[in-house]
Amino acid sequence: MGAYYLVMQSLSYFEYVQGIQSKTVRHLILVFYLLFFMGVIKKLDTYLKEKLQEKLNQEQILRYRDMERYSRHIEELYKEVRSFRHDYTNLLTSLRLGIEEEDMEQIKEIYDSVLKDSSQKLQDNKYDLGRLVNIRDRALKSLLAGKFLKAIDKKIIFNVEVPEEIQVEEMSLLDFLTIVSILCDNAIEASIEASQPHVSIAFFKNGEQETFIIENSIKEESIDISEIFSFGASSKGEERGVGLYTVMKIVESHPNTSLNTTCQDQVFRQVLTMIHTE
Repeated sequence: MGAYYLVMQSLSYFEYVQGIQSKTVRHLILVFYLLFFMGVIKKLDTYLKEKLQEKLNQEQILRYRDMERYSRHIEELYKEVRSFRHDYTNLLTSLRLGIEEEDMEQIKEIYDSVLKDSSQKLQDNKYDLGRLVNIRDRALKSLLAGKFLKAIDKKIIFNVEVPEEIQVEEMSLLDFLTIVSILCDNAIEASIEASQPHVSIAFFKNGEQETFIIENSIKEESIDISEIFSFGASSKGEERGVGLYTVMKIVESHPNTSLNTTCQDQVFRQVLTMIHTE
């Protein structure tokens, strides 16, 4: 732009001072500049489309991997349940014989050695993943499954509660996935430093209101939440600050959506409320 301005001014100067006609030259330069400018725009557009497609492909690969891990995890749980059911049938047979023979020692031995341990085993956090079955959308289910398995890999207790079949209606799926992904990543990252790392998510529907809740343990007793949604405002790195800023911008773009954030007793809690309107 600067070079074009200087050339055109120089030609105007020569035409005015020395009487050299430069109108045709200026027109040619203008055409050349416009063609060059359109070429740059076209090149930039192609580059951005390629980068966007590359990003989409990467996300698709990640979602596919998450679904594969989710499927493998469910398969392993199914195998465990089948094995447990088989063992449980044998135990009930032994327990029935003990009851018929009024052998309290045998009954007590079965309970202490097997049934008590089995009860504790069934309370294992890994069985919570099956609760995602109530989420209709595969992309959201895949995303949450990926975050669940990521937390488990980091030795973080990850609780899931989706008591009934649910599907996001108030917000576009892309916006909701963005919010959930950012909040889950932040929760996992923050809870790692806590003395008792845990993350809990819940998704409820009450009439036209949809509520997504996520809370996590933190190292600090409490944190100041007044500035955490400002651009780049984070002690955990620039990306996290930008992420929370992005969340707030998405929430603000939906008039029937609100995000309530609280922090006390080493628990950071965020409640996303969406009210569906026709």
